[in-house]
Amino acid sequence: MGVVYDSARSALQERAWELASLRIIGLTQREVSAVIISELAAELVVAIPVGLLLGRYLIELIPSARASQSFQIPAVIDPSSYVIASLLVIAAAFASFIMIRRRIETLDLVAVLKTRD
Repeated sequence: MGVVYDSARSALQERAWELASLRIIGLTQREVSAVIISELAAELVVAIPVGLLLGRYLIELIPSARASQSFQIPAVIDPSSYVIASLLVIAAAFASFIMIRRRIETLDLVAVLKTRD
């Protein structure tokens, strides 16, 4: 949850000026939220498969690095683990999207536009 929320919060912070500008030119809060949330959803679509593949690689790498002639620990991954991990990340993303949506609703448009970096 922390990684997903931090990524969403960072994206909001980096794009606060652009999002406030969109609000000022007439886009609704829903449309502005859709911009940032669709970007984060696209990142998630890429991150989940990559994370599952890297996790699989690490699970196979660690036992092989610790193997000796006297014993070996097999790398066994239940397919339901992938489903559970993906669902947990999606649930964390959904909760993060709700929190980010609330932060977008409370953006002080004037203050955001005054603090141009």
